[in-house]
Amino acid sequence: MYCTPRALIPEMFRSTGSYQGLLDPKFDYLQSWAVVDPKLYLHFLLHQCYYQQRNINHKLAALGNIIWVIRHERLKFKDSAYNLLAYCLKQDGFLVKSYAVLSKSMKLKNHHNSAKWQIAYLINSAFKWPVT
Repeated sequence: MYCTPRALIPEMFRSTGSYQGLLDPKFDYLQSWAVVDPKLYLHFLLHQCYYQQRNINHKLAALGNIIWVIRHERLKFKDSAYNLLAYCLKQDGFLVKSYAVLSKSMKLKNHHNSAKWQIAYLINSAFKWPVT
């Protein structure tokens, strides 16, 4: 968990099923946790590296690659892909676009979606309320 990027912690450590299934002894523990598709994860990590280096051109290229992967690849966890894209957009200062992408994620999967938390953080950062 400590080597996981901050944006991926809610995505990688949330249940994809119902919480009732966790009480079932036959419940397959490892198969029930959300993950991120590898190609999208690569472009996300590139975006984060270029963000830290303040390399704007490469960062925007990585963001474009994330969008391309979401639109043209068959992703198993498309809601997670939208959440990571929204995180990158929020980080780059595109708050309205980030909210639109999070809304798409919520339409895909309403239950057990970390987009709910990201929307709360997005509203907080938009109005700059102090976090208690």
